[in-house]
Amino acid sequence: MQARRQAAGGSAATPTQPEAFKTLSAAGAADNDMPTEDVPPATVASPLVRDAWLARIRTLATQGRAEEARSSLRVFVLRYPGYLLPIDLRILQDTTPDNPPADDPASDGDTPGP
Repeated sequence: MQARRQAAGGSAATPTQPEAFKTLSAAGAADNDMPTEDVPPATVASPLVRDAWLARIRTLATQGRAEEARSSLRVFVLRYPGYLLPIDLRILQDTTPDNPPADDPASDGDTPGP
């Protein structure tokens, strides 16, 4: 076979297409491309993806990364405009360093200073 490829001007180092497929199959790469289950991957419209996103926002907030949490929440609201946010995330959405939550004593104008 190498003699035929060399006679036709081909390189002996370049395998023919069927040989390349045999090599790929022998390595197992082609066999691993097929999914093992008939379950499609989750999409952004999936409630699981939405809930995981909200959980991530909460995690960011509890880690003290409030600005990252608010940023992610803004993107979430753009992606799911009709979704009613849970109360804790609505508070986060309305809270900024310049606008603390209403129950925060620092936001009360009547509280005397030190």
